[in-house]
Amino acid sequence: MDEAQLKLSTREGIISTTGSVLALEKSYWYLVEVGSNGKYVSKAKQLRYLFLHNKGWPGAIEHLEVTKARETLGIWSRPDGLMTNKVNTLKSKALKWADAVQTKCIDPTKAWYSVNHIIMKTIKYPLAATSISKKDMQDLMRPILQAVLPRARIQKHFPHKLVCGTLMSEGFGVYDPSVSQVIEHIHSLLQHIFQDSPPMTCTSKT
Repeated sequence: MDEAQLKLSTREGIISTTGSVLALEKSYWYLVEVGSNGKYVSKAKQLRYLFLHNKGWPGAIEHLEVTKARETLGIWSRPDGLMTNKVNTLKSKALKWADAVQTKCIDPTKAWYSVNHIIMKTIKYPLAATSISKKDMQDLMRPILQAVLPRARIQKHFPHKLVCGTLMSEGFGVYDPSVSQVIEHIHSLLQHIFQDSPPMTCTSKT
């Protein structure tokens, strides 16, 4: 904790020399500690604090439980590795998109463009930093396909393997997010394994 406070104060000082500040109201921190019972220790038992100078008005930074998620760069994450918050956010966006496709008058070409270049891009963006289960991916894709396939004049119960199959294999070329997530993970590992990148920890709970 003393080392963490020292590094935080150093960073705050460096940033202040550029005329910027770390906003106290936008700052938070976690202390990940596992007890003898193998469970995460509650922040109520971690009686330490981190402070920002805050333009001469020092304040304690909000200390969050490891089960509390926050959104950073469009990705909801939490130290215990559960993807519940991110999955719920993506499902909400998928349902909103599906409702728009079903209630608006769009032709098959625009419907197909929309699924591949709008909603699937939204789903693909966070995959390198997520560990979403296959079941959650299927639940996420269900309303999307049920909405767009009829609009694209395709039977909505068309086999999933063909919908997500490549064009070269006579499929429709829709992203399978479960496969894309694995590819993104492998790509990230290959890209960083030989580089002096900051250490990363991946926790997967399915």
